[in-house]
Amino acid sequence: DNAGKILDQGCGTGEYSLLFGERYTGLDFNKDYIEHARKKYPGIFIHGSAVSMDSLIDNSFDVVYSVGLYHHLQNDEAKKAIEETLRVTKKGGRILIIDAMLPKNPLNIIGFILRKMDRGGNVRKVEDTLKLLPSDIKFKKEIISSYPFDFVTIMIDKE
Repeated sequence: DNAGKILDQGCGTGEYSLLFGERYTGLDFNKDYIEHARKKYPGIFIHGSAVSMDSLIDNSFDVVYSVGLYHHLQNDEAKKAIEETLRVTKKGGRILIIDAMLPKNPLNIIGFILRKMDRGGNVRKVEDTLKLLPSDIKFKKEIISSYPFDFVTIMIDKE
């Protein structure tokens, strides 16, 4: 719990701010979500795009995380969003990406159907998600299976 400033990239309606209080900054493209969050939750809420976080200063966050953001982005947008994440994270900071993935078990037909129906529209195989990362980045990944859904968790310690 020694993390200083925390950015939630794609914060939605801002509920995760309850975990972090005043250390929390949430960014989302949906203006209505941001207005709701500002009225209801602690922290700072910014209307903006994960692909171009121009209002955020380089190396300004100790932790940057996203939950369920990247499957809403096309590949080129996701790559830019990751570059922006790296830009705003301090040296020695941590990046955590948790996102939907297509089931690793080919027999999980229900999981495939549900993921294809996802409004994000860009649910990827785990190897395709990893290809979005810059080639020189070291990361740890975990796959979380909770039938019928699979998720990938990518953790990057910025050097």
